[in-house]
Amino acid sequence: MEFRVIPSTHSDGFSTLIDHLRIHHLLYPEATPPAAEALVINCHMMLHYIEDESTATIASPSPRDAFLKSIRSLEPTVVVVVDEDVELTAGNLVCRLRSAFNYFWIPFDAVDAFLPAAGSKQRQWYEAEVCWRIENVIAQEGMQRVERAEGKARWVQRMRNAAFREAAFGEDCVAEVRGMLGEHAAGWGLKKEEEDQLVLTWKGHNVVFATAWVPA
Repeated sequence: MEFRVIPSTHSDGFSTLIDHLRIHHLLYPEATPPAAEALVINCHMMLHYIEDESTATIASPSPRDAFLKSIRSLEPTVVVVVDEDVELTAGNLVCRLRSAFNYFWIPFDAVDAFLPAAGSKQRQWYEAEVCWRIENVIAQEGMQRVERAEGKARWVQRMRNAAFREAAFGEDCVAEVRGMLGEHAAGWGLKKEEEDQLVLTWKGHNVVFATAWVPA
């Protein structure tokens, strides 16, 4: 198996990556039998860095919707979307502050459970990153505010609008994840919500969601 790094950035909606995949598909359409090659796109904790409608300088359509339509045009076998289940795109500072307060206590609480040594470098780095994210959410505006997470419901709607339909996670997969969490990660849990959406929880509070999609 061969891997190649494709430099790309959220600032241009990962267009370099999309272009590379599209060109590869055009150059090697018959490199393998159709059933032998699958294009799997894993959008893991990065989509919320793409500009959204709340950024005043962008034009319609939304860069997030444009990105999803671009990957839909590649006819992927499956797309996995994993991101934080929190709404941090509000233009109103009070709303963002409330959302940040209700969400960012979780990483601090979790670090107390798993990295109890207050003076450890690992804990200092982790807490510094969380503090930077909080500051970015509440103290920055425009292009400087890059932390723009959206809740699960909004991403589900975006995927449907881009002509994807949800695919179910296998029961074996769900059981294995639950087993690992139960054995190695006290406090963390996994719940299955409507239409096969998986949500990672901390003490019952939603943290991260995972959904799988196929072309409709």
